[in-house]
Amino acid sequence: DNTDEEKIDAGRIRDGDDTTVTFSFKVPADFEDGSYKLAIKAFSDDLGEKVECVDSSDDLSDETFDSIDVIREDTVGKFIAFDNIIVEPDQAVCGDIATVTADVVNVGDEDQDQVKVNLYSTELGITPLENIIREDLNQGDEKQVTFTFTVPNGLQDKLYRLQLNANYDYRNGAYDESSDDPTELTLRVLGCSAIPGSSNVALVSASLGSDAQAGKPLVVKATITSQLPGENDIVIRPTGFEPWATLSSVSDRIVHLSNGQSKEITLEFNVNEDAAGEQGFSIETISSGKTDSQDVTVNIKEPVSSIGLNLGGNSLIWIIGAINVVLIILIIIVAVRVSRR
Repeated sequence: DNTDEEKIDAGRIRDGDDTTVTFSFKVPADFEDGSYKLAIKAFSDDLGEKVECVDSSDDLSDETFDSIDVIREDTVGKFIAFDNIIVEPDQAVCGDIATVTADVVNVGDEDQDQVKVNLYSTELGITPLENIIREDLNQGDEKQVTFTFTVPNGLQDKLYRLQLNANYDYRNGAYDESSDDPTELTLRVLGCSAIPGSSNVALVSASLGSDAQAGKPLVVKATITSQLPGENDIVIRPTGFEPWATLSSVSDRIVHLSNGQSKEITLEFNVNEDAAGEQGFSIETISSGKTDSQDVTVNIKEPVSSIGLNLGGNSLIWIIGAINVVLIILIIIVAVRVSRR
């Protein structure tokens, strides 16, 4: 897992001194159990590996390597593990839609026919959300699961804990085993305790970064300028877009600004297929229990049809002209046929 992979620079070591380097490994879930040999060597950057190098030690099990036995987990309550857990956004405000993704890994020594994964949080008031892996999860296999939930309103600004666990050993419609200990993850919630209607947090200006069209992604560029004295963290919260779009991402949920300092952020929406005409939303800025709000108006264009003609405001004239063209063509065809006879 080291960033430099198999090499670590130990720096300059004076005569008689020593230093410690640490290598970190993660054994893959699908690794074959058995006995393995781990070798290590240290050599001089200055003199070169061919001149000064050591690869043996009395501390190793066999002087030139260390023997490592890899086994599968045989404790029933630890058969299922979670890896690559991602919480998005990592900092949320009340009303945000949060997503948790995780790899579910069978590290045990038994195959599993079906596994149920649960996400819950007493602090957030989230009753267990279930995600069932119905296909086989055999030894070494992994599957990804995704949970989505709305961050509740009325929360205090703090770090909240969530838990993941699993039920498995599925037989006769029931799970006979479950995780001994849940896997904990965290979500920081900010800006929920702000007082509505207060002001002088920040000035907000916004402009479109893409076309505003139904059924298409929409990008809005917003510039946030702090109006607060000193330096402050300002939480950005878009609201009021739900009837016509879904929020895809916000480039910065929190900006740290001094008085008068500005920061540009990017908001990305997915516009609903049936959205049309003038639509709006608000960009709230929240800091130190205060909140400001700036309304933004967006004019959504209807989807461009690949079939049909845009005749503009003089549609009757265009129609009459088209009919005349067709009549002329028909007259020419008849005249040609008559002349041939």
